[in-house]
Amino acid sequence: MKHFNTFRSLSIILLVASFSVITFSCDDDNEVIVPVINSFTPASALPGVSVTISGNNFSTTATNNQVAFNGVVATISAATATQLVVSVPATATTGKITVKVNGQTATSSTDFTVLQTNLTGFAPASGTVGTTVTITGTNFSTILSENVVKFNGVAAVVTNATATTLVVTVPETATTGKISIGVSGKVITSATDFTILETTVATFSPASGTVGTTVTISGTNFSTTPAENIVKFNGAEATVTNATSTALVVTVPETATSGKITVTLGGKTATSSTDFPVLATTITTFTPASGTHGATVTITGTNFSTTLADNIVKINGVSATVSAATATELTITVPADATTGKITVTIHSKTTTSASNFTVPAPTITNYSPGIAAAGISITINGTNFSSTKSNNIVKFNGVEATVTAASSNQLTVTVPSGATTGLITVKVGTSTATSSGNFNICSGSAELVISDVAIANSSGASSYNVSFKVTNVGAANANLIKIGMQNYASADNAYGGSDVAAGGYSLSGPVLAPGQSYDTPNFSCGIVGGNTTSHPYLIITLYDFPDGDIPECNVDNNIVINPFD
Repeated sequence: MKHFNTFRSLSIILLVASFSVITFSCDDDNEVIVPVINSFTPASALPGVSVTISGNNFSTTATNNQVAFNGVVATISAATATQLVVSVPATATTGKITVKVNGQTATSSTDFTVLQTNLTGFAPASGTVGTTVTITGTNFSTILSENVVKFNGVAAVVTNATATTLVVTVPETATTGKISIGVSGKVITSATDFTILETTVATFSPASGTVGTTVTISGTNFSTTPAENIVKFNGAEATVTNATSTALVVTVPETATSGKITVTLGGKTATSSTDFPVLATTITTFTPASGTHGATVTITGTNFSTTLADNIVKINGVSATVSAATATELTITVPADATTGKITVTIHSKTTTSASNFTVPAPTITNYSPGIAAAGISITINGTNFSSTKSNNIVKFNGVEATVTAASSNQLTVTVPSGATTGLITVKVGTSTATSSGNFNICSGSAELVISDVAIANSSGASSYNVSFKVTNVGAANANLIKIGMQNYASADNAYGGSDVAAGGYSLSGPVLAPGQSYDTPNFSCGIVGGNTTSHPYLIITLYDFPDGDIPECNVDNNIVINPFD
């Protein structure tokens, strides 16, 4: 009995010991951690898109978690015990997501859908380089740079992107072929080719022209945006002013020379089959060959512009006004400062020069009348090469400028200026100046009379004659003709300065002449007493003061010597 109890006690001890051992073993071994996937978002996405997986028992060390999309391992970018952030791998397909941690694997209850990019179409189906093309499909990236579009292998620029459309520009080196789109490592290709249209130059009109001529180029596949068409005339770039797909309107550039016309669009160049001749302007003749300032000159030649302002005409470097223009003739006015030299015509920076000089003759003063006057009196100056434009003639009396009241090429009418003194008269036309041979006398403070328009009625051998003339007051004070007398002297030796053989005095009865006024005298009958009429005596008519003192010392110029018998 005692032995039995001993055995029983030992068994209990062993059982307790065994239980203790088992319990100890459970407390000390590593606990098995099983990951759990509760959800993931988004439920579908393109390759490369980030997906957040929520659950439990993930490792906080990213590399200790292995995530796969339908068996394709993904890259983990962030990890906590309850959340993993991963990228859909490029080769992933639709299926379950798995997470493996320390040999334990969790599997999603639902599939993750891997979206596929599709290309359903593009428009237009053809175009030139630079054409904007819209590609339609599904599952494009809304991030421009993530859509890699190529035209037959040549990368294009994506300018706009949505999930269903891409807007791209046909690249410069593109050729006809398929359009491909690469999104997140997946490349899809269009079912049909995109046709690259070639630009052509068929014709141009007119067939030739000068610089500045408007030319219309006809062809195919031009850009309707003018600036996208690069047009050149033998290498000189032109400005495109209007553009359609079949016609370009351009202006021949200033540096153009004869040669081919080219149209470059998006790196592609089309060349005309024939040359465009750039016509040169020529000067054949001009008439008259000389002229004063203000004169009209006609220039003949070729390829002038019919637009007045396009023809820049100069005489020896001085710009002239163009008043009329055809392709073969220009009408100009000799400018005020022109001098003798070549005529040039410049059209859009192209200059042609005459072979011979145009002569601008210098003015000359032949005479002037009267030769004495006070300020305010009108004087007539005779000469050559004056300007018919009053303002182009600068007249001065001993340096004091006068007003020109009338002008022709050989006569000027001027008013003696206030402040003028006795001295030379000068006439300046352009850059040339004419000077009188003698002084012009200024009388001031008194009346001064001169004789003009003398008329003689006489027959050869007669001893009497009739005379009439005009009296003009050129002085500064009034002249009363009632106080003025006339004497006439005849010289019998046929030469001025001989002895007097007859004399007569007559009293004039006329008005009071203000400065500048004139009086036409009646006919006076004069006889030559004792004279030898066959000797052709000379006649001297002198106005004299009556009584003394009414005509000052200037009256020495009032004498007129004539031969009534010639």
